[in-house]
Amino acid sequence: MRRKGIQLNQDTKAQNAHNKIVMKTGYIFFIMLLSINLLYIDVAISQTKKEGLNSLNHKNTSIEKSFYKIFTQSDNLCSRLLNDSVAIYTTNFRIEVIRKGSKTTVTKIEAADSLAYKLFPKYPGLKQINFIELFNKSDQKITIIMPIMVYGADKRRIKYRDIQGNPLTNMNAAINALKTSYFNFFSNEGVFNRLVIARPLICEYSYIE
Repeated sequence: MRRKGIQLNQDTKAQNAHNKIVMKTGYIFFIMLLSINLLYIDVAISQTKKEGLNSLNHKNTSIEKSFYKIFTQSDNLCSRLLNDSVAIYTTNFRIEVIRKGSKTTVTKIEAADSLAYKLFPKYPGLKQINFIELFNKSDQKITIIMPIMVYGADKRRIKYRDIQGNPLTNMNAAINALKTSYFNFFSNEGVFNRLVIARPLICEYSYIE
């Protein structure tokens, strides 16, 4: 009998946490949240929130925990991506937020493509998050971007391999695809619009007998 599961691996430079959630699928997923500590980025003027990013004692904020929960609850990821022996998929969610006193309102959630809505069906939960801690005093509106990459290989179906037996399309190629997608963040922005960009969520899956 095949055992199926998901292992969530939250990996920062200073912290490695491992969580496992059993799900009814035929594949196992390794999901690495690469330092979901949020980066504050102004287009043309970059600023990084210093506290916590490199701290050994860093604890995820409520926003970070909410992002992690929303984007790692995907019931459709297996069936929709495993049509290919090797899959590379990059996308991002764009969240527009306005300030309302000590709280915030999400006015728009937009994915880079239609598949993202199906792979990450819990995305409407972003509307329930209070993003006030991401606002500077002068900010009335910010745009948050959550980049996501999915990479996986079904070893039973791989046709082309290197001399070590690994798929020719590997994780490095997937990461390069993610890097390229970063340029799309700024294509629709004004010169001085402020973006808040989370570090990428990288999902890797593989088949297990």
